[in-house]
Amino acid sequence: MGVMIYTEENKLDQLEEQIRALDQTTRAKIAEEEQKAKKESKPFCLRCANEDLVNGLTEIKQRIERATIQGTPLTDAIKISLDMDYDSYTKMKLISVTPYTETKLVTTSKGEVVKAKIPTSYFEHYACDRGHVPMKLELDPEEYKRKNKVKQEEVYEDIVETESVKKGKK
Repeated sequence: MGVMIYTEENKLDQLEEQIRALDQTTRAKIAEEEQKAKKESKPFCLRCANEDLVNGLTEIKQRIERATIQGTPLTDAIKISLDMDYDSYTKMKLISVTPYTETKLVTTSKGEVVKAKIPTSYFEHYACDRGHVPMKLELDPEEYKRKNKVKQEEVYEDIVETESVKKGKK
């Protein structure tokens, strides 16, 4: 068993290891928060989260570098942690909602069969506060209805066009 003799170099290696560990755990937490947002049909700006992570780690490395240049002992309070607000990455501005429609045969309340363009999904377009690439979420009509507290009838009011279908005679 070897005896560890404390040197500034050992402390620097320990700090670098702590930074690597912080990077890995924070990336895992970002991925977890992104999946949670997807599950809840919320946007998540992964680009902002990664940018904040890189900026935070860079700042920590710069503090360590300044401390070594100034001759400050590395044992003095160098904080190896990041304070990231994961909820802030889900706060994005809704720009528009676009329905994706498919033509289907629908029976009306009068018993007529008509061709109708019915929304099969909705795309919510979001803009990040920092101006990153816009993103979109795809929601099926049930998710859209649940998320926006819309009645079922209102979802199908988006029927764009209908035309009567004549029944063929045999």
